Amino acid sequence: MRDDLQNLIISINVKVRIVTHLKQQKLFCCFGVSFCRHVWWSVCLQVSKSVVVAVVLVGIIPLMLGLIFELVIVMPIRVPLEMTPVFFPWQVCLSVCHPVQFIYHPTLTVNLS
Repeated sequence: MRDDLQNLIISINVKVRIVTHLKQQKLFCCFGVSFCRHVWWSVCLQVSKSVVVAVVLVGIIPLMLGLIFELVIVMPIRVPLEMTPVFFPWQVCLSVCHPVQFIYHPTLTVNLS
């Protein structure tokens, strides 16, 4: 039964691809090269938009979440109660490039008294 379903799915997939290819050939014959360039440009534009969204979702949002975690949770733990942390954002970027900096307490502390 399983092999029959796989054969059915594969044959439907092949038929759909053949029909799609024939439709694309018909469009090319009817509209010519300029239409194909227009379609190609719209596909490239859509892919580039998807890449931008992927970079934001994969890169920038986790970076901002890490920054807020650093400011709200990690900084108060590192600094003694009688001092206040002075946060420099470039230290987070440097700590990504040079993880050794975390060993040397990367926050500047200012005495409140």
